[in-house]
Amino acid sequence: MTLKEPIKNPSVLTQKPVLNLLHFPRLAADKQGQPVVHELVENVPHDVKIEQAWIGEGLLKLPAADSEEISDLAPLRMGKGIRASMAYIVDDLKTLKDLRK
Repeated sequence: MTLKEPIKNPSVLTQKPVLNLLHFPRLAADKQGQPVVHELVENVPHDVKIEQAWIGEGLLKLPAADSEEISDLAPLRMGKGIRASMAYIVDDLKTLKDLRK
């Protein structure tokens, strides 16, 4: 990434949702296939702080790796690159899907 200029108004940076897969298996030998928790959740952030945000041109190339899925994850296109320091508080999660069902 080649940084070109600072972002003067960090509020223009919209935060993409942060998703997590929570999985806690049962430890009993006969119940390991029935997890206690197996759900897709979204962070509910607040007090978001963004500092030292810069924008520029971005480029990402992943190496070809036989028999590895890393090659399948390579981006199809790239746009702008952004570098910033960010902090936020998460004290709640929104359950998107209970995967035990």
